[in-house]
Order: sequence, then C-alpha cells, then structure tokens
Amino acid sequence: MSLAHGIRVPGVLDGGHMGTSITLISALCAGVPVLLHDRSSEQTNKGLPLTEKLLEKDFSAGRIKSEEAKEARDRISAVDGMQDFRAVDMLVE
Repeated sequence: MSLAHGIRVPGVLDGGHMGTSITLISALCAGVPVLLHDRSSEQTNKGLPLTEKLLEKDFSAGRIKSEEAKEARDRISAVDGMQDFRAVDMLVE
C-alpha cells in the first residue's frame, strides 16, 4: 500500500493513554496498520481496551460506522519486543 505521506506501518512505543491514542488515530484516520509496544506488558494490556472504549464511544456518538471501528481494531497489533519494529517506517515514542 502506498500512501501520500509515505508511511505504511508506524510503530508506537507507549502503551499508556497517549500512546494508545496515537495508535488509534493512526489506525482509524490514516488507515494504516500500527504496531504497539510498551516495555510493560501490563500497560499494553490496559491500553488495548482503551482503544476499544474510544472506538465504541465514537460509534455510539455516530462519528464512525461499525465497519470503520472494526477495520481500525483489526489494524492494531500489540508486539512483544523492539525487534518487531524493524520494518516500521516511523516510530513514535
């Protein structure tokens, strides 16, 4: 997939509120697959449900359709380590 901005796969190194928000915006608005990692797997496990909650909120408010929420959800992947970021075009910390 070639995009005008040239970023095909971003990586986000932060499973907290800000990192998961960046992950969600990348997946939802830019429509690109996003890799998410935090050195604390507990933090990542908290962040992923936050993206779900934010998508549900946008859907309930009529800002996005159910299909858009599902597609955004499917674009987000939690990864286990930094080695998984080798193929990203941009890394946000």
